[in-house]
Parts: sequence; structure tokens; C-alpha cells
Amino acid sequence: MNPYGPPGYGQGGAPPPPGYGAPPPGFGGPPPPGFGAPGGWGGGPYGYGPPPPPQSPSSQAITALVLAIVSWIGCGCLTGLPAVFIARSELASIDRGESSPAGRGLAQAAFWIGIVNTVLYAIVVVIYMFVFMLGAAGGFR
Repeated sequence: MNPYGPPGYGQGGAPPPPGYGAPPPGFGGPPPPGFGAPGGWGGGPYGYGPPPPPQSPSSQAITALVLAIVSWIGCGCLTGLPAVFIARSELASIDRGESSPAGRGLAQAAFWIGIVNTVLYAIVVVIYMFVFMLGAAGGFR
């Protein structure tokens, strides 16, 4: 008996509560190998590692888009046709896996802008030729 106060734990009084037993299998231990920390939580000795860096479009796709935009400004077929050919070549190399797929959107935009500008430029040239022939034949009096 404790002469200095009430009885302490295990010194008489109520018995201790029963234990909870061992945890079920699969609980309370290290995680199985092959599972890493969730993304952004740091890495441990296991996991997949950081994501790869973003890919950038190739210089051919950028060149084709610049040529297509310059053809829109006023150079017409002089830069529109090369933009179409370079863009088509770049799209083919992306399909073959030789070039970064990040340039597909630029190459497609350059292709269609180059086609539209070349067609519009050809229509304008035909109209100018028609007006010139009509004027040379004496149609404007």
C-alpha cells in the first residue's frame, strides 16, 4: 500500500484495461516497395522521380509560322509557299517521330495560314491582270 496518497496504476484498485492486440496484416509497417510519395511531397528512396521537362517546338515549325505570318503582312507567295512546304515537312517528321510533337500546332497553323494567303494572293494577281488587260484593250474610256 502507498502511504503517500491514493493507489497508483497497477497498485490495486481497478484492473488495467485489456490490450488491443496486434494490428491486422498489412497495417502498421513500411509501405510495400514500388510505391513512392505522392507528387509534390518529396521523394524517398523509391518512386518514379520528377516529371520530364516540357518539350519545345522545333525550329522548323517556328520558321514556318514566321513565314506564314510574313506572307499575311504582304509578301504573298514569296513567303506563303515556303511556309506551306516547311510546315508540311515538319508535320511529316512529327508523324514519323523525328521531331517534337510540341510543334504540331504551330506547323498546322503555318500550313493553313500559308495556303489561305497563297490562294488570296493568287486571286488578287488574277484580278489585277484582268483589270490591266481590260485597260490595255481600251475598256476604260
